[in-house]
Amino acid sequence: MKITRRGSSANHGDSEIELENYEIKYGNSTIHLQKSRIKDFNTDSTHDYTISLSMEELSNLIKFLGDKIPNKDPESISSAFSPCLREIIRIHNTCVGQVGVMEKKTITKNSKINRRPT
Repeated sequence: MKITRRGSSANHGDSEIELENYEIKYGNSTIHLQKSRIKDFNTDSTHDYTISLSMEELSNLIKFLGDKIPNKDPESISSAFSPCLREIIRIHNTCVGQVGVMEKKTITKNSKINRRPT
């Protein structure tokens, strides 16, 4: 995750830091991304960063992503989200009141899928 900043009045260019291998935590209906000992933009000091996203903020990101990006950049969506399709389905099932459905049935790559005729 990259964080970029620039002065709002005296713009002397962009300063960037890269947060890698951050820890993800959950509490109080909020997702927290935490990383310690990040070097300061301008000095030799270090800081601990926490970026917090409420469920509403995360929902807004998902709405934007689902509404705007699929038609503009389907390849990026597919490559980024295909590996976590199981988790996306679990979130979907939670939203429609079917919590735990994925835990009861495990679908593997070679599983047969029985479909009803349409």
